[in-house]
Amino acid sequence: MIKLDMHRAFDSVNLTFLLRLLEFRGFPRVWMDWISRLLSSSELAILLNGISGKWLRHRKGLRQEDPLSPYLFLLVADVFAKLMRRACSLGLISGIKLENSEEIVNVEFADDFVVFSEGSRDDMLNLKLLLSAFELMTGLKVNYSKTCIVNVLENSDHAREATMILGCQPAVFPINYLGLPLRSGKLHRQDWELIVDKVDRRLSSWKNRLLYIGGQLVLVNSVISSISDYFLSIFKAPKWVLNEIDKRRCRFFWNGMTEASNSSALVNWNDVASLKSNGGLGILDLNIHNLTRLGRWWWHVASNSDLIWTKIVKFKYFRRKRWYDKHSIASWSSTWKGIYASKEIFALGVEVELGNGAFTSFWRECWCKNTRLLDRFPDLFDACRRKNA
Repeated sequence: MIKLDMHRAFDSVNLTFLLRLLEFRGFPRVWMDWISRLLSSSELAILLNGISGKWLRHRKGLRQEDPLSPYLFLLVADVFAKLMRRACSLGLISGIKLENSEEIVNVEFADDFVVFSEGSRDDMLNLKLLLSAFELMTGLKVNYSKTCIVNVLENSDHAREATMILGCQPAVFPINYLGLPLRSGKLHRQDWELIVDKVDRRLSSWKNRLLYIGGQLVLVNSVISSISDYFLSIFKAPKWVLNEIDKRRCRFFWNGMTEASNSSALVNWNDVASLKSNGGLGILDLNIHNLTRLGRWWWHVASNSDLIWTKIVKFKYFRRKRWYDKHSIASWSSTWKGIYASKEIFALGVEVELGNGAFTSFWRECWCKNTRLLDRFPDLFDACRRKNA
């Protein structure tokens, strides 16, 4: 696995290439003229001892913090994905092969590129040539000093040769990608402590004593509770992590600090955090929130999404069974073991529109007012021979 780092990605886009790309994509001439004037009309001057120098016009790059710039950059970055797929189809680069699916050779998110390859000499030479061609066309240059190769299959010979050809650094798990730690196993305690530390840093800059009770509630519910949202949408959080965050939410709500004890709390925290209909303040339950966030991954699997990651997951875990069947998860990755914990909650909220019945379970769908037949008639289900019908 090769994690590419682009050098000053937004500032390096070739404007001539971008306009030709827009034309190739079928954008109207009026739109292209607007983009051309927007990107080429900006100028800058250098101040030296308070004296302005000659005005210089920008020749390349996208405007920073412009809401349109990310979309324009994605069009340019998509060229790299098409080049990689073309090279893969011609046999120049080998990727991840799945049954009854295309070969996966790269994934990208904005300016973060990851390439999957066997790491052979021919693969690396062809990749180096392709990256050079991509740089000449688009202006995007790979920063090889920050690019790293992660040896997933522990073939040290291929990894050593690949780093020499590309001129980058070898790396081992764990690594960070899109703000998340990637490990070969489950996350360690120090990975989760980063979330608790983020909560502490955010609370250290607030002064609760200057806020009324309504303001404290808004901060607890909208800010503190959302700090861990990114992690909770991917991983099943250990109980101790949720307890630590709850301790800090409780202490800040009652005392305005994280170091104080809970002795000054006027009401039990479980009562405070309960639903408003039950007399509480409706503070977010992190455990339920965690499960509901993980449930969205089941939606992609159950709805036969055509995304790349769903192809990989279905190939690895759902080749012989459907998503609602009972699975033996002992060999599953730690991430998907956590996601599996949200399957029952997701299944209770699913409504099935019956088609040809090929992907519909008689026993496990909610036919009777959000109740599955196996739950309503457990004795009959136990006596049934075809439980997966």
